[in-house]
Amino acid sequence: MFKGLFEKFRKRSGVSEASQLETLREVLRRNPEDNDLAKVFPQVMPLSAVRSDWPGPIERLGDLPFGVSWAVADPQNYFRYVSWDMSRNWEAGGTNWRGMAMENLTELSRRYPYAGSKKGADGRPFVLSLLNEDSMGPSRLLVPGLFQDLFGDDYTVAIPERTCGVAYRNGLVGEEALLANDVVDKCFKVGTEPMSNERFDPKRFWVL
Repeated sequence: MFKGLFEKFRKRSGVSEASQLETLREVLRRNPEDNDLAKVFPQVMPLSAVRSDWPGPIERLGDLPFGVSWAVADPQNYFRYVSWDMSRNWEAGGTNWRGMAMENLTELSRRYPYAGSKKGADGRPFVLSLLNEDSMGPSRLLVPGLFQDLFGDDYTVAIPERTCGVAYRNGLVGEEALLANDVVDKCFKVGTEPMSNERFDPKRFWVL
């Protein structure tokens, strides 16, 4: 259920984007290479992060108002973004590291597809929260057909906050429709790093 769904969100950060970017550069400079490709995952990013001074591979995610970068994850949910040096080293060795990152994400997502759900009167989930403990909930939307068993092809997705994705069945009415929309709007309103309160066709994310 969704009780306590928003308790994990903190107050919005007052740190400027420029300061965050400089901190990221410093971290990449002082940390040694981590060549464990089993821990590399694509990360959905704010579109504002897609800029020439980002210190590693990053690009716009299709035609969506988001970007995508890649990061090495550890068990404590600390992410170190893939640097240009890391990507060049992998590519020099003939490694398709982006493809491997998608394989890693797909395997993780199949095992733990979502964090919570709300069932309707028919006993089927009608809305899913992607507020996963690994902090990669929104990235799960990159996996084609992940929720097809639950929703078929008829559902909508959103990324209202950087660590929170939402998926819900189309055609909802009454209280179910209100709840699904409330989840998106509240995540966007109270989240630490709001992303977008727009709703999307899930197929628009299947571009990697």
